Amino acid sequence: MAIEDDVRILRQGLTSIHDLSDAAFEELRSVLARTEPAMYPFQLVDRVVASDRALSRDTVDAVVRLAGLLHSSVSEGPVDVDSLIERMHPSIVALAAGDEDAVAATYIPRLKKLLEIEPLRTTIKARDVFRGQDKIFRSVRFFTDIRPVFTDGDSPAAVASVTAHTMALEYRQDGEDRKVFVALDSDDLQSLRAAIDRAFVKAAVIDEGAVSRVPILKLDSHGE
Repeated sequence: MAIEDDVRILRQGLTSIHDLSDAAFEELRSVLARTEPAMYPFQLVDRVVASDRALSRDTVDAVVRLAGLLHSSVSEGPVDVDSLIERMHPSIVALAAGDEDAVAATYIPRLKKLLEIEPLRTTIKARDVFRGQDKIFRSVRFFTDIRPVFTDGDSPAAVASVTAHTMALEYRQDGEDRKVFVALDSDDLQSLRAAIDRAFVKAAVIDEGAVSRVPILKLDSHGE
């Protein structure tokens, strides 16, 4: 499924940059270049579209996804645009239905300009840094129900009931979406809420720059 997604992103992105007029592509490139980097690509798309209503969201999204796919294909180190495009050349030609003239005149020059836009590169790096974790959060849902407590024996009778919560946590690992179910009681929910609230407070401290004003503690050679 991941390979199919990559092919779709590549096809839609290349089609988008090819179908733009010269003026429209330069406008898109100009807006991307002066837009502040974002934590996630979709946030960058929001900022670009908000600053220039004439740009199609679908086009901007396709172009940003294409750049993200190509940048992320480089496992480590800086992205060498020329080497990257040379490696992708056969795929580009195939998706252009073998039209070498279109590849040379439109696809390649525009792709180079796109991959050199610094706010776009920074946004993609920020996303990849975050995605460096083994498991990436996708979504969460809570199911709450009442479960009866029965007596033992051959003729069980309901003597009590408990409120039970189930957290369905979906995450992405190794390119696949996975899900884990966790049972919680009301006290667990309170603990979870407190932990989340504390995380928001810590994020606010970091955003205010307070962390940069405190000393960094370092271990000596003996780990003390």
